[in-house]
Amino acid sequence: MSSIILYAVGFIFIIAALVTHFFKPKQINNFYGYRTARSQKNQSNWDFAQKRANLIMGIAGLDLIIIGTIFYFINISEKLSAPISLGIIVLTAILMIAKIEYDLKKFEAHNK
Repeated sequence: MSSIILYAVGFIFIIAALVTHFFKPKQINNFYGYRTARSQKNQSNWDFAQKRANLIMGIAGLDLIIIGTIFYFINISEKLSAPISLGIIVLTAILMIAKIEYDLKKFEAHNK
């Protein structure tokens, strides 16, 4: 069961990355794209953040699918598998945002 959850979230991440890759949010907005205070500061930050978020979200989705495949072959009790899967998903999301913000901060400092 935990592998199905990891597969599903992984595919959702990949689909979101593909959608925002092919239908790029060109202008800063509050509805669509990678939206943080730093990414919305100016258009160059926005453009960089969208490209970076697409790449990192796609990689995170693939990572979750790989982890889901590993979980499929490992015998973990049902009581443990759901919390572990949820923890992996939350950790992946936190690391994904942290990496994008770190890269955006470096980009911003380089372009001052």
